[in-house]
Amino acid sequence: MAEWKNDIAKDGYDLASTLLMGLLKAIFSAAIVVAIVACIVMFIMFFMGASLSVIAIGAMTVGVGVAVNYGVELLDKKLGEAIGGESNQGGLSALLAERMRRSVEYHWYYLKKKLLWDYEEVSF
Repeated sequence: MAEWKNDIAKDGYDLASTLLMGLLKAIFSAAIVVAIVACIVMFIMFFMGASLSVIAIGAMTVGVGVAVNYGVELLDKKLGEAIGGESNQGGLSALLAERMRRSVEYHWYYLKKKLLWDYEEVSF
């Protein structure tokens, strides 16, 4: 959100793609953190015969959460560079914004041509 606000050249498509990618990364990270912590707790409880205190589980969840979020952000940047080229520093959200922009523009011109509207002053 802050990167979108600081760059005046970005438009609503950039904001929408940034919010969408943020939501997808949060869901993905949460699912991975829950799975990892659950596996660790099950391993300790069943195979080592010990129980964990609530504080240890909380600390483990925070630590694993930070590591997973860092990994997801790094993966987003690397996938953005792999798909969009080395010049892409915006991750997948930059690619998604461009794709959304082209899709809306394509469909707008298609509808204008198909329905013969007289909306020449409206542009996207």
